[in-house]
Amino acid sequence: MVSNTLFKLPELNDLINRSLETSVMQLGYQSIEPSFELQNNLKNNLETSLQNWSSNFKTANTNCPTCPNPPGYGFRVNFGLQILVDFKIRLKANLGIGYGQRYGDFAGVGALNASIYNHGLGTPVNGKDFVVDITAATYLTVGGSNGTPLTSYTLNYNSPSPILNDFKNSFTYGQLVTWNSALNEKRFSLADLQRQGMIGFRLGDFNVSSNNDTLYYGGDAGDKGPTGNISIVTPLFEAGFQDFTGKYWDEGNDKLTNDDEWRKFNEKNDINSSNFMHRQSNFQKSLNKASTYFRFNTSNGENLTIDFIGDAWLQNGIHRAIKDFRFDYNFKDTDIWIGKSW
Repeated sequence: MVSNTLFKLPELNDLINRSLETSVMQLGYQSIEPSFELQNNLKNNLETSLQNWSSNFKTANTNCPTCPNPPGYGFRVNFGLQILVDFKIRLKANLGIGYGQRYGDFAGVGALNASIYNHGLGTPVNGKDFVVDITAATYLTVGGSNGTPLTSYTLNYNSPSPILNDFKNSFTYGQLVTWNSALNEKRFSLADLQRQGMIGFRLGDFNVSSNNDTLYYGGDAGDKGPTGNISIVTPLFEAGFQDFTGKYWDEGNDKLTNDDEWRKFNEKNDINSSNFMHRQSNFQKSLNKASTYFRFNTSNGENLTIDFIGDAWLQNGIHRAIKDFRFDYNFKDTDIWIGKSW
């Protein structure tokens, strides 16, 4: 009766029956308290059988490359912490909450990320105060087959989506809105929210995430704050580029209040268009930072990140090609972070 109603797996059913038989044999005919001894024997043998069955089940699935991955959708939460390898106390912490569902070859995800940090992109040069990023993103993924679950990023490498990409090959498009406390000098307004487009794709064990505020991505073309990111994620390591820029000049009392007038001023003074720079206040200019990074991950969530802070080679190349204004990047550094993700 019990084996037909509770234990429907044949392998587990056999183990339970063998445990019962062993318990009866161990009881023998010399027991003073049969019921007590029988209960203990049943309990001990049943626990041993369940542990053996569970261990064999996990091992069998680990060695089965065609077995489906465990469910990774529904509501998910992730958390990460990184500490700078330096004498200074510098850290980053991120929290993500998301919901996703996969229906065959389609998946939809909504995610909210918050990160707080006092060093790196998004903080002013030599700044010590904590900065906050808040990002909300929605995206759709179309793909096929199953692959090793890999991380996708929304805003940057501080904003991993709680929902992993478990397609073998796929294409992703979405939208995100974000707010940075340093860029907006700790003031919050709906008008200060930035909109960016997300484009990603996966080929085998390479999952590419990118976002940009350009109109080609469906962004707001604001060209400020976290203006672009691209990350290539594999099961063992990541690599990518990301940049952050301050706001450019918007002081109403200045005669040269917009880019068109500033462009005419530069042309009149015979300044090469490829060297046109956005005019910024000293504080906003101190936010101009770009990073080329490499991150190494372990299976238990530990990671090592190397940040090469310097010239925005990708952004500058694009802006020179389209003859658009560029930003002045003067800060260079190499940062090493150790971290843990849950």
